[in-house]
Amino acid sequence: MTEGTTGPGSSAYSNHHIVCGLNTLGLRLAEHLHTLGEQVVVIRSEAKPAFESALSALGISILDGGPDDELALGRAGIDRAQAMALVADDDLGNLRGALIAAKHGDSLRIVLRLFNEDLGERIKDLFEDCVILSQSAIAAPFLAAAALGEYDGERIAIAGRALLVERTRTDTDRNRPVLMALANISGGKAELFPPQAEPGGQVITDLGPFEDAAPGRLRAPAHDQRTVADKWWAATSTVRQLLDTRLRIVLATMVTLVVAGTVYFSIAKGLSPITSLYFTVVTLSTVGYGDINLQNDPATVKLVGIGFIMLGATALAIFFAVLTDTIIGVRLAQVLGSVRGRMRNHVIVCGLGNIGFRLLGEFLEQGVQVVAIDRDDDSRHVAAARRMGIPVVIGDATLTETLKAAQVEHAQAVVTATDNDVADLQVAVTARALHTGVRIILRLFDNELSTAVEQRFNIHISRSTAVIAAPVFATEMLGRGPVTTIHVGGEALAFAECDVVAGGPAAGKRVSDLQASGELRVLAAAPKPTEPAEWHLPDSRVLSVGERIAVVGRAAVVQGLAGEAS
Repeated sequence: MTEGTTGPGSSAYSNHHIVCGLNTLGLRLAEHLHTLGEQVVVIRSEAKPAFESALSALGISILDGGPDDELALGRAGIDRAQAMALVADDDLGNLRGALIAAKHGDSLRIVLRLFNEDLGERIKDLFEDCVILSQSAIAAPFLAAAALGEYDGERIAIAGRALLVERTRTDTDRNRPVLMALANISGGKAELFPPQAEPGGQVITDLGPFEDAAPGRLRAPAHDQRTVADKWWAATSTVRQLLDTRLRIVLATMVTLVVAGTVYFSIAKGLSPITSLYFTVVTLSTVGYGDINLQNDPATVKLVGIGFIMLGATALAIFFAVLTDTIIGVRLAQVLGSVRGRMRNHVIVCGLGNIGFRLLGEFLEQGVQVVAIDRDDDSRHVAAARRMGIPVVIGDATLTETLKAAQVEHAQAVVTATDNDVADLQVAVTARALHTGVRIILRLFDNELSTAVEQRFNIHISRSTAVIAAPVFATEMLGRGPVTTIHVGGEALAFAECDVVAGGPAAGKRVSDLQASGELRVLAAAPKPTEPAEWHLPDSRVLSVGERIAVVGRAAVVQGLAGEAS
C-alpha cells in the first residue's frame, strides 16, 4: 500500500468528509462537496487517471486503499472526519468499511451505498448514525418519468408547492405558469436568472400545491399511464398470442369449408340450412354418419363428401398441431421472457444492470408494458425480470435486428441503461432511425457529454445517474436540512428552505439585498414553517426573524445560507 497519491498527511485533515470509492458517483460526490466549500478526501482502490486528474485539479486529496482498509482510513483522518460516504460498486465491501468506520466514534456520520435496500433496512441498527442509499433507486424514478413523457424536467417540492425545472419550449403547457427564468445556456455555460429564458434555456414552472412531502426531489406519481385502448390491448394479449398468423389461417380455412359444405349439401341433398350445417360439421370432423348419410346419393355427391372428409381430417390435424405449438410457444415465452405477439406503447429498457432493473419495477408499478434487452442471458437481473413476467430479448441493443425483436417501431420510449456511453449513444441513434417518434432517454456517465448530446441531438432526456444521485448523498453527509441540488449548464443549483434567524445573513434584509449578487433568488417566504408561504415576493419585501424562506441559487451560496440558519 502506498502513501496518498495526492494530498497532505492525515494530521492536516480535520472536520472533513471522506469519500471511499472513485467511480462516477464518487467523483461527482467529491466534486459536489468541493463546490459547497467542504474539505474532501477520496480513498480509491484502483487507479483511474482521468478521475484522479479531475480531482487533483480541484485540490482534492486522493489516497490509496479500499473501504475496509483501516490503515487507509487512518491516513484519511477518520477520527476527525465529519462524515464518510462509501460509494464503491461492491455492496459487501461498502458494508465492511461501514462496520470498521463505526468503531471510530459515534460522531462520524456514515452514508452507505447499497443496491439491496432490503438488506439496508435490516442492518441500520448496527450503526449509530448511518444513512443507506441506493444510486439506482434515486435515479430510476426520474428516468422513468422522463420516459413516460410526464415531465421533461425535474420535479421539486418546496414551500408547499410542486415545481418543475424544464427546458423552454414553444409548446409549453399554458396551464403550467412559469414561475421564473432559471438559466439561459450557451456553449455549455449557464447564465443564471436572466430576465427572460431563451429557447433551450431553463425555467421553473408551478405544478400546484403539494403539501404531503418534505422538500426535495419528487418522484413521479404511481398511476396507470395507459388509455382504455391500451388496457384492452394488454388484457387481450394472451388471446392474440394464441391466435397467431398460422392459427388464423387454419381457422379461416375451416370456416370456409364449413360455409361451402353447408351451401353445397343444402342444394345437393335438399336440406334446410341448419341441417346442412350440422351434416357438414359431422362430415368435416369425421365423427361418422348416423341419422344423415350419402348412401343413396349420386356418385358426384359421394365424391364431394369424400373430399370433405379428407380436407376436414387434414384441417383438424393441422389445427391441433398449430394450437399445441402455439400454446407451448406462449408458455416458453413466459418462462424464457421472449417477445411474442405485437406490442404497442411499451417501453424498451436496454441494459439490465442496477439502473435498468430498477426501471423495470418503476414501469410495472405504473402499469406500463416493458421489454428488456440485455447481452448476457446469465445476468442475475435477466432471470429476475423473467420471473416478473417481463419479456427479455437477449442480444446487442446497438443492432437493428435486436431493437426490431423488441418491436421498437411500436414503442413509446427507449431507455438506454448500459455501462458503456458509446453503446448507449449508438442505441439511441439506431432507435431513432427505426422509429422517428420514439422518446429517447439516454443514461450517460459523462455529464459534459450528456449535456451536449441533449442539446445537439433529438434526445428527450440525457442524464448521468451519478449527477442525479450525488447531491442526495452530499445532503445526507452534510446533514444540514433539506437541500435539493440539480445541475444546469454545468452549474450546481440548490433549492432549500431556511429559517431567518437573529444575526443571520437574511435577518432584516430586503429580498433585493439577498438577490443582489445574482447568485440566488428568493422564491417564497412563510411567517412560520407551519403556515402557507407567500410567493412572488416584491424586491422591497423585508425578511423578518422567525420566517422560513425558500431559495434557489448556486449550491455553495445556498448551502452557506442554510448552514447559517441551521
